[in-house]
Amino acid sequence: MRQELELAKAELRQGASIAGKAAGMLGGAAVDAFLLVLFLSYALLRLLSAAMDPGWAAVLVAALWGLIAVALYAAGRSRMRELRPMPQTAESVKQMPSALRALHRIGAEHVMSTDTEQNPPRQRPTGRSAAPTGAADRCHQAAMPSTGRS
Repeated sequence: MRQELELAKAELRQGASIAGKAAGMLGGAAVDAFLLVLFLSYALLRLLSAAMDPGWAAVLVAALWGLIAVALYAAGRSRMRELRPMPQTAESVKQMPSALRALHRIGAEHVMSTDTEQNPPRQRPTGRSAAPTGAADRCHQAAMPSTGRS
């Protein structure tokens, strides 16, 4: 179980590092692309305005970018559906129930009962000391054995 958790942590760390660097690059590229689109759109608008009414030229340029946006959205959405994060961890988690059943069959109850005999659970204190003033005091009182003083 610990190995599976460590594997998941390692996969997440590696993925987060790559994703962070990629996000920074994509952010810079997005700013550059925005400026490119802005100036190209303005140039196209000016070009079309020479041949037609400037209002209709603006509508035509906006419709062109609308079609491009729809195509990009569809492509991005299909790529997101293909995403399968943490493949090794997912496979290990699928195999866990059968591994736990096998552990149970070979005597996990004996191992667990031996552990509780060696390390018995703590008893809750029965005596009361000064009244707790907050949640931290209540937690502290519950963890500390009572001295029997009031």
